[in-house]
Amino acid sequence: MAREIQWHNDDSLDLLSAALDSGDEVVVWFEGEPVEDLVAMARHLDPLNEKPDLKRPGLYPVQAVLGAGRHDHLRPLAQLHDKADGNGYLVDLDPDAGSMRFYKEV
Repeated sequence: MAREIQWHNDDSLDLLSAALDSGDEVVVWFEGEPVEDLVAMARHLDPLNEKPDLKRPGLYPVQAVLGAGRHDHLRPLAQLHDKADGNGYLVDLDPDAGSMRFYKEV
């Protein structure tokens, strides 16, 4: 079962960092302005970078997290790219639900 984190502040970043260190599947939930940033971030990602072999729209290599650096309310997420990449995570963006899921490829 995925660990769930509500995105609020630096404490949220620390919780997410610890979850990625432990290899947990994590769902980060956003509300308000961070959701708007998540929608903008998803809009700017290249659909060709989606994982075509998995046939799932919205699923990206963890490098997609670097795009968070361009959005004020998500900027701290970009700091976790190296950790998530090193631990083999993929990112599933669901801007309609206001969530970002980190999980390992099967």
